[in-house]
Amino acid sequence: MSQQRQHRYRVEDNSDSVKNGNSHGHKKHAKNKGKKRLIIAGALAVLIVCAGLLVVNLVSEVRERLFESQYQLQYTEYVDKYSEEYNVDKVLIYSIINTESHFDPNAESAVGAIGLMQIMPDTFTWLQTYSGADEVLDSSALYDPETNIKYGVMFLDYLVDMYDSRSAVAAAYNAGFVVSEWLENPEYSDDGVNLKTTPYAQTTAYIEKVETAYEMYSKLYFSTDETK
Repeated sequence: MSQQRQHRYRVEDNSDSVKNGNSHGHKKHAKNKGKKRLIIAGALAVLIVCAGLLVVNLVSEVRERLFESQYQLQYTEYVDKYSEEYNVDKVLIYSIINTESHFDPNAESAVGAIGLMQIMPDTFTWLQTYSGADEVLDSSALYDPETNIKYGVMFLDYLVDMYDSRSAVAAAYNAGFVVSEWLENPEYSDDGVNLKTTPYAQTTAYIEKVETAYEMYSKLYFSTDETK
């Protein structure tokens, strides 16, 4: 074989080696590139999950703060005091105050109810007589938060002794003792204890508001063993 042909074969062999080397290099580069993409994709997935959790926590916190602004705890000293004195569930007391006046001590209704727990003047006079008060105060005393809460809780205590369900107590606080008749009517009560509805749309809505407030106060502030 001539030297020229041998040289040509060596060149061709070297060319094949270079081609094979380049092929292996491209494959290795592709593998590395694929690994980098997987790492980046994994990192992005982690970031997305973390961001999602952060958003969920933020939304949950904002939502809780919003609920707390709607269902406030105010006048806790008086609520605690008279809840203990009359053995009335403090969650129910807060629920009634929230529903009646949204904690406005100067609230007045169109029919003349006054203050935090929206007590009617004639009910106030009756409660003072019923409790054997030494001095009968006039209705202006109902603008005082402690006086209003004291007699509102006293009235709740009377109703709790009279009725065996929260729906009936709330209805009686709103509409009076006619609730006793409703409980005997199968149209309004299935068991004579709980009210499923009432003949008054306003009272039915009132019961629902009290129940919603009770649920929210329980979730936001109280565990079962902290209430009476």
